[in-house]
Amino acid sequence: MSRYTLALSEAPRITLHYGFDRPLNAFFYQVTDERQGDDGEDGLVKDECGLLTSMPSSELADVLVNANAPVEHIAAVMLNMPF
Repeated sequence: MSRYTLALSEAPRITLHYGFDRPLNAFFYQVTDERQGDDGEDGLVKDECGLLTSMPSSELADVLVNANAPVEHIAAVMLNMPF
């Protein structure tokens, strides 16, 4: 599994976690918000996966473009290639 993290905002801390899950053979992303969590853990705001929630690759590509993710990651998603 590859997993990357990008800060979407600092205050409040909203974070994007994304990557490729090799056992599932699917891309995924999660958005967490420190205001939503309990016991110091950030709360899960959004949880999408190509296999489990039928998320299209184009949705993840759009999220990555808006989050200023590395171009290599966006290209890999658009080509449906693991990274």
